[in-house]
Amino acid sequence: MAAESKSKSKSNIVTIGSWSMKNKSQWLPRKLVSENGLERNCNMKLDDEKGRSYVVEARFYNSSLYISKGWNDFLTKNHLKLKDCLKFELIKNGQIPHLRVTKVQKKNDHKELMIKSKSKSKSNIVSPAYMVTIGSWSLKRKSQWLPRKLVSENGLEKNCNMKLVDEKERSYLVEARFYPKKSSLYISKGWNDFLTKNHLKLKDCLKFQLIENGQIPHLRVTKVQKKNDHKERMISK
Repeated sequence: MAAESKSKSKSNIVTIGSWSMKNKSQWLPRKLVSENGLERNCNMKLDDEKGRSYVVEARFYNSSLYISKGWNDFLTKNHLKLKDCLKFELIKNGQIPHLRVTKVQKKNDHKELMIKSKSKSKSNIVSPAYMVTIGSWSLKRKSQWLPRKLVSENGLEKNCNMKLVDEKERSYLVEARFYPKKSSLYISKGWNDFLTKNHLKLKDCLKFQLIENGQIPHLRVTKVQKKNDHKERMISK
């Protein structure tokens, strides 16, 4: 077993090309490979900017190393496209080398980020919230589709367990399933328990807010009060 070691190697830059997109693979910089003794077939772990880890297969060929199986998943969840520029940095070497991969911002990207940040500050959004109305399908199937924007903006395109936190700070573990054809995620097992204990019914409006991302994402789910609900409370008083 190879001894593991921390590495402070210099970052190596790669631009995503058409070959990479077509073959769902990516050649690593030769300097990164040669300077760190990576001339071999092995598994690797890639960390993205959000701290998520991906295990990929690496194959050594013609004095070069390319990553294949698992690379497309990394591209998809990080919304990477043709001509995006990536920085590869070895953070730990050993039997399973560990790389940090981050997108290098270009001038146009920086402008877009500035525009988005200005628009957010105008609308006083501190942390995004997404609305969902409980429909008949949800009640019948004891499941609930999550807002696509919530899923795509937070890299939740995967099957996983989730933790839902209600208004009383009670936690519920639910199963989430990703449906590729719709690019959507729905929660199933555990959802009916959440509905029942929070006395939720058809046409109730819920606010979903991501409060922690990771292996088990945490969502705060609260009921949005409608005008009629307020009137009913006043009458009951």
